[in-house]
Amino acid sequence: MKRKPKAPTVRTAGPPVLGLSPRGAIATRFGGGSDELLAKLRRGAARFDLGDHGVHLAEEVLGCDPYLAGRDRDAIAIALLVTQVAARQGSTRVCLGGAMLELVTAVLTAAGSDLAPAAVTADIVRLTGQSGLGALIGGPGQLRPLVLDHGCLYQHRLWWLESQLAARLAARLASSDCPERSASAEREREVEGLSAAIAAVLAHPAKVTPTAQQVAAVRTALGGRLGVISGGPGTGKTTIIVSLVRALARLGEPGGIAVAAPTGKAAARVTEGIAAALAGISAPDAIDAALIAAPPAGQTLHRLLGWRPDGGFRHSELSPLPHAAVVVDEASMVDLALMERLARAVRPGARLILLGDAHQLPSVDAGAVLAELVGLARADGAPWAIELTESHRMREDDPDGRAILEAARAIDAGVAQRLGANRVSVDTATRQGVELVRVETPTQLGGAVDAWARFAEDGLEPLASRAYHHAGDAWRADDAEALRALLAHHERQRLLTVTRGLDTGAVAINARIHARMLASLHLDHAPDFVPGEPVLISANDYERGLYNGDQGVIARVIDADGAQRWRAIFDRRSGRGGLIALPIDAIRSSLELAWAMTVHKSQGSELDRIALVLPREDQPLCTRELLYTAVTRARRGVLILGTSEILEAAVARTSARDSGLAARLREAAR
Repeated sequence: MKRKPKAPTVRTAGPPVLGLSPRGAIATRFGGGSDELLAKLRRGAARFDLGDHGVHLAEEVLGCDPYLAGRDRDAIAIALLVTQVAARQGSTRVCLGGAMLELVTAVLTAAGSDLAPAAVTADIVRLTGQSGLGALIGGPGQLRPLVLDHGCLYQHRLWWLESQLAARLAARLASSDCPERSASAEREREVEGLSAAIAAVLAHPAKVTPTAQQVAAVRTALGGRLGVISGGPGTGKTTIIVSLVRALARLGEPGGIAVAAPTGKAAARVTEGIAAALAGISAPDAIDAALIAAPPAGQTLHRLLGWRPDGGFRHSELSPLPHAAVVVDEASMVDLALMERLARAVRPGARLILLGDAHQLPSVDAGAVLAELVGLARADGAPWAIELTESHRMREDDPDGRAILEAARAIDAGVAQRLGANRVSVDTATRQGVELVRVETPTQLGGAVDAWARFAEDGLEPLASRAYHHAGDAWRADDAEALRALLAHHERQRLLTVTRGLDTGAVAINARIHARMLASLHLDHAPDFVPGEPVLISANDYERGLYNGDQGVIARVIDADGAQRWRAIFDRRSGRGGLIALPIDAIRSSLELAWAMTVHKSQGSELDRIALVLPREDQPLCTRELLYTAVTRARRGVLILGTSEILEAAVARTSARDSGLAARLREAAR
């Protein structure tokens, strides 16, 4: 492979400035530490949100083989970084060939390296076929930093997680499909009991009577030890969860039912949905009366599994969950590592039921477990999964709901032309249906954000300026009602962004609207948060019962001592219950403004209207799945701020994640 000739060394008066290195400053300075390629890779790693630690890991691994040198060392260093970039983008592996070449090209370009991507890729392929690199690359089952399996290169941790999850899910499917079990008297009794339980639920419907498709979903979920239900916006997944809870209670299996979700917001929403539906049961029998008195409370998966401060979990195969069934909502957000921990902790004889939308954004970390399971079941005609198609939130007979539903379908089908038909200006936007406001410059963006802020602030001032009385754990009755109205005000509309950074990102937009609020208060200082502003929690806080993604509001609170203080208010209806007021300084490190939030953070939310801010330049994060997730947060109105060119590019790009989970499950079923 060709290299540019090195420039002559120029001696300076002082020592060169070195980057941090896990080998230490002395080894790096005098022992030939970070070479030229690693230095370049370190600069390029930031482009992939890896930071120095990505290259440090590669350097440490390379140190395992002191005899590796020259082109081989360069190739392995790049391969190590490529697997990290792939994992950061959600894939569990990189297949040798086109995918490897594409990522190698991206890594070398970002690093400003003069190495030829095709030659480096050829070296990686050659090295993976040799046995002389046993210290660094191994086959399935070998303890090596990199694992080559089915022609794809894995980081060992991701290979192990994928293999373990596939084995555990395959065991669940095998226990459900075992011919001996299917023909047994025990199985016949199970089927009869299940039919009777579902019939009892339908005889006394809850708030909403399940449709035929929803009843079929309940049968699918309860038919074996693994059930998967995928449905788009408004397809009634909460109705299905309530029906599952009621049917499982009638089956009387020891251990009870656990309902969980990846985030606190999603757990709170499913808790509220279950309680509201149960309260609407006409003529409840004894079983339903018990559920109404103590409805199942949704909890985060981390709380369910017993998260420990050391990063581990209390529950595992050695200490399994006691429940007869575990129902997980918003399962598309669950990454490979957390799903493997969940599958490990659920008892072999218990039911694991996953619900979500396979077309939504996958998890932030590596893996797309729900989408892979749904795709596998669809391809094989498997009986353990079902896809819902009937929307009840965005109804066909409602013009605004129909427009959003059609937009979601167009995005899913990759047809961008159907999205830009209703082009409007900021001044003429009705925020009903789906509208596109062309935004190209920072000035236009600022004007559009200000227009949305005026809309979002409408009716806010009386609630924001009010002082709320709080003594101990008690609120005045009218104050508690007004606080919930303040929280609900912000839950009706939200600005969504593709990124946190850039001037089109959540941080910059929050800062702009915050400045508007500061100007309206005429303060002599500039606090980080002011009354009336929406906020969210960015890290789990188990002590206070708050979780990453929980949303609240800043309010003026008169405490028992009569002093007025600004507090962060959250409604913990899914935990210990009730409105809580927390000192801002106590949670400042994990508290963020939430006038705008990323689409990832919005998952699990249901809003009346959203405004989606597109970046002015095309971004890899701007994908079909992201647009679909953003649009389907809204019931009545979607305002897209950007250009049709960026919109079309996003619809054309899918967040394809490479994984071997489905193939492993299919092999295990043979």
